[in-house]
Amino acid sequence: MDSTNEHSRNSLMNHGAANGIPNDGTGVVALDPWLAPFKESLKQRYNKAQQWIKTIDETEGGLEKFSRGTEKFGFNVDKQNNITYREWAPNATQAFLIGDFSISHCSRLIWWQLY
Repeated sequence: MDSTNEHSRNSLMNHGAANGIPNDGTGVVALDPWLAPFKESLKQRYNKAQQWIKTIDETEGGLEKFSRGTEKFGFNVDKQNNITYREWAPNATQAFLIGDFSISHCSRLIWWQLY
């Protein structure tokens, strides 16, 4: 689990909700009673979010690392002003990068990578 969530004073990851608020996604009902009919949906969504957080922790190194994906994917410019475009598409059979590109008109080298 990443340190951002572990050390957050309002994190639900290790300690549960504060002040007796249910730790199942229905705590918001105390703030808005009109949500009471949706308790089961709130529980399901909370459980799904927790499953995704667990998967991200196990496979991506935590939420913080996962959220920093834009530092690697998309368009990035390095210290030499080269532009790299990376896209995550594990099941892709083809990928296209469409734009107004021309080697004779580009002042920077453009690389692209598919993951």
